[in-house]
Amino acid sequence: MFASIRRYEFKSPPSTADVAKMSSQIERDFIGKIEHLPGFHGYYMCNVDGRELLTISLFETKASADESARLAADFVKNNPLPVPIGPVDRAEGDVVLAREAGREIGAH
Repeated sequence: MFASIRRYEFKSPPSTADVAKMSSQIERDFIGKIEHLPGFHGYYMCNVDGRELLTISLFETKASADESARLAADFVKNNPLPVPIGPVDRAEGDVVLAREAGREIGAH
C-alpha cells in the first residue's frame, strides 16, 4: 500500500462553519475523482488545531497516489475554498505498518 500525504497551512484560522463547508466541497467535488483510481483504499482529512489541513490518501500503487496528487493540485488551483490555504507540502511513501479496527458498528 502507498500513502500520499498533503499538508496545507491555513492562511487564517477557519471557523467551524468554514471547515464544514470545505469538507462538503471536497467530498462532493474531489473525492469522487480519486476513489475511482485503481487500488484506492481511503481518503482522510484532518483539521490540525485550526492551523493546517492534512490529507492522507491510500492506494495500492505509487502511480495511483501520484495521480491523486495531480488531481488534488488541479482541484486546489481551480476551486476556491471557503478558507484560503497556502502551498502544499507533500510526502509519500510505502505504508510499512497498518492496522485498522474491525468494521463492527461502534468500532473506533
